[in-house]
Amino acid sequence: MPPKPAAVFADTPRMISDDEKRELIRAHAAMRAPQDPLQRMSLWAGVTLSVLMIGAGWWLSVGQNVRNAVDQQSDQIHQATAELDKFVNLVQTSKITHPDGVAQANAASFQELLKNDLFEHTSRTDVMAPASPTASSTPPIKSSPPSAPTIPPGLTPDP
Repeated sequence: MPPKPAAVFADTPRMISDDEKRELIRAHAAMRAPQDPLQRMSLWAGVTLSVLMIGAGWWLSVGQNVRNAVDQQSDQIHQATAELDKFVNLVQTSKITHPDGVAQANAASFQELLKNDLFEHTSRTDVMAPASPTASSTPPIKSSPPSAPTIPPGLTPDP
């Protein structure tokens, strides 16, 4: 295979030497301007002040709506809190949740206590028993003989 002509490598970038690299680094370092600490401080002060101004403007425009919404719902929150306190008080004073002497009572007396507390306000009727007919009840539905089922045309069974 014959060697390739030099024109083939004309557009290939060549590697720079170590001396050229050092010169390039020194040129970049020389061109780098020193940073003024006062300028950096004023930049951050400006950013902070801008953020505070935007936050204050947002709170002044939206904050009134937030305060109004909280004031309107505070009555509902107070009512819910009062109901919750009432419920907690009922649970703490209930004979079911805090019976006197349950630790010493046997299982039968505890069951009797539960029955008395749970069922004293309920009706003693059997809900599964059939209702007795009364004058105000509707008359029973008369049953008619079952009619023959109708079969749609085309679906008749083969004899």
